[in-house]
Amino acid sequence: FPAMERIFDTKQWRIIVMTKSACPIVDEPIFYPRIGREYTECAHWRDAALDRISEIAPASVILGSTQTYEYSSSQWRDGTDRVLRKIAPAVGTISLIKGTPMLPFNGPDCIAPRGWLWNVLAKFNCMSRAKDTQSDTVAKALQEAASHYPNVKVVDMTAAICPNGICSAMHDGMPTYRDNRHLSARFVSSLAPDLAKAMHP
Repeated sequence: FPAMERIFDTKQWRIIVMTKSACPIVDEPIFYPRIGREYTECAHWRDAALDRISEIAPASVILGSTQTYEYSSSQWRDGTDRVLRKIAPAVGTISLIKGTPMLPFNGPDCIAPRGWLWNVLAKFNCMSRAKDTQSDTVAKALQEAASHYPNVKVVDMTAAICPNGICSAMHDGMPTYRDNRHLSARFVSSLAPDLAKAMHP
């Protein structure tokens, strides 16, 4: 949202945010370990959200969720296709944001001050490669689903989040992650120019 707020001037645009925790924007059943059963509330919410989007008929829709859900490649593709089929005819453009690269450690914990030696080492130790087979598989499935719709594109922000393929807990003195998978608000805001260019070249 901090990036969207910069991209879409709120004096000219109305930004409507629809989110539900642990609820992928994929039209497939999802088992939620925290509640120990199928997350039916997610499906109900998603259907209602898609109906609302079609009703509003916005100029631009941005969709995203993590890539860690245990769906097969065909489930990612077909489940995403069913979502797009419901809203693509009613909206202007749709940007499918590829999931954020994950760190194998907690970002803030890694860069927390622990003395001069740790602070020096943290600059090198609090990094990991962005390459992720699961992420690439999901991105390919999203691309296949998007290819059926002229107003849909997949947006991959990996190069901006992890320059040169390296993800770091700190970038230009700024914490990049607020855990191991969610980006910090300040860092997200700094990505606005790259995100705007990726969505609308």
